[in-house]
Amino acid sequence: MPDFPDLSVPPSVPIKEVSTRDTIRAKSEAGYVLTRPRWTTARKRFEVRYQYLTPADFTSLDNFFQNVAQGGAVAFSWNHPQTGSVHTVRFATDDLEWETPTGVNRRHVGFQLEEV
Repeated sequence: MPDFPDLSVPPSVPIKEVSTRDTIRAKSEAGYVLTRPRWTTARKRFEVRYQYLTPADFTSLDNFFQNVAQGGAVAFSWNHPQTGSVHTVRFATDDLEWETPTGVNRRHVGFQLEEV
């Protein structure tokens, strides 16, 4: 399994986390609501943002997103920078968003990861 690339800039903190439990709900004709969990465990979602990535870091991240993770298709290992725990994740969307501040040769990049 591939590893998330080592970048020279740490991500901005705090990293937003959401714990997800998908529940299937069905209404009966008598008005009752029947529920059951879709998964056996909760899954986490992480919102990660990098500020002022160097051109080399951005190229490394973009290459990883395009060619290794193939958007959200391939799972990889990601080390949570605040807790130190390793998670098996994939990109939650097929988009890598960035902006370039005026007059600066750096980029701000944001993306979401979801546990597999």
